[in-house]
Amino acid sequence: MTTVAGIQELSRVKFEGTRNAIVVAVSVSVGVLPMSFPALFAHASGPLRLVLESGIFLGAITAVLLNLVLNRGAADAAPADEQAVVVH
Repeated sequence: MTTVAGIQELSRVKFEGTRNAIVVAVSVSVGVLPMSFPALFAHASGPLRLVLESGIFLGAITAVLLNLVLNRGAADAAPADEQAVVVH
């Protein structure tokens, strides 16, 4: 259900003229890291380990940070009737 909801949400995102495709691609790639390479974060401990071993946490944090950095000012630059839908 989570995957379906995510796909539905992404179908409403404006990709043309924005950097949203990069945000989505990098976030999904980072979110897959704990499953693909479990040894990558094996040495982390405590609360940091909880975040690093969860693909959902990593993907969400990556999406928020990249959206803030890459799409800064994108909504201001878009015409009022065509506001860019940013990934959240």
